[in-house]
Amino acid sequence: MAYNLKKLAEIAKPRDAESVKQEEWRKENREWLVLSQEIALSIFFFLKKENMTQKELAEKMGVSPTYVGKLLKGKENLTLETIVKIQQALGHSIIQLACNPHADMKTDEVNMTTEDVAQVAKNKRRKSASHTSQAYLGVTSSRQSVPCGR
Repeated sequence: MAYNLKKLAEIAKPRDAESVKQEEWRKENREWLVLSQEIALSIFFFLKKENMTQKELAEKMGVSPTYVGKLLKGKENLTLETIVKIQQALGHSIIQLACNPHADMKTDEVNMTTEDVAQVAKNKRRKSASHTSQAYLGVTSSRQSVPCGR
């Protein structure tokens, strides 16, 4: 089997400095980029659900349609102020926060006494050692759905 070394060299040429720089930037900013992409998907979902255009969203938010386009690309580092504007314009919550250290409990556990809650939390910590610090500190992953009194 003959190899076309000229073609291979052309395809396998080293990446330019700009590509390397972009890759490093994405690695450094991965956490907020993932959240920004999830928020963008939520915006798309609610735009479709509410039968709203990007231009209408921009008007309700008091920003340009170009900025809404940037938001929908999922690469904007959003401020809390911007997130609130989006939520108000859409009429829906696009992010959910952990409201208490036991936010991962089932809804039938909500009406328990303090002692019962402590026991359930203790049992959950025993079951999952890797989840212990998260449950204790009230930290949840971005993929969990946690009700916050809405």
